[in-house]
Amino acid sequence: MAYFSTISKFLTPALLIVLVAGGFLFYSSKQTSSRRITALEKELKVEKEKNESAAYQNKQLTQEFETLYVEKNGTANKELTTATQELFSTVFTYRTDREEDSIKSRKEKATEVTNQTALNGLFPKDAENSKPSVLTISRMTKDPEVYLMPSNEKELTSLIVVHYAVSIAGSDEQVGTFMYKAVFSPLTSQFTEIQNIGEVNIP
Repeated sequence: MAYFSTISKFLTPALLIVLVAGGFLFYSSKQTSSRRITALEKELKVEKEKNESAAYQNKQLTQEFETLYVEKNGTANKELTTATQELFSTVFTYRTDREEDSIKSRKEKATEVTNQTALNGLFPKDAENSKPSVLTISRMTKDPEVYLMPSNEKELTSLIVVHYAVSIAGSDEQVGTFMYKAVFSPLTSQFTEIQNIGEVNIP
């Protein structure tokens, strides 16, 4: 018994030391893990905020680009559409028995939205010298259709489809469709080139 009592005296303090040391190490490890978790949470929060900020900035830039695109191209397209309506209404809407609808008058009016080069693509040079022998009445049957073509140039290139109807000497109206390739300058608000592609079969 004395032997076991002696051993117990030595083991008990040693065991306490081991338990205390183990508890300290466990506590220290737990504290280290806790601090690491906190640090990771902070890092994740910072990254999340960065991502949210980047996403917000990207959204803002996208909206700004779309706004500028509409301002830049939308306005230009509107000018093109307006000029197209004005020009081809002048070209295709007329009565040959009215002086204000003569070729000369219509050419002069067309110069408001075309330069001379483009004008030559619409009217033959000597057209104003010819005198109609019979009454001709022409009109557009609907607004011109404008198809904008992709381009990196400052000028806008488009295909323009014009639906018209014409009556000659009291005859029934004959309908037709012409297509034009046109170049429009937003800077001058004028057509700089117009090419008559010809009659097309588009309903």
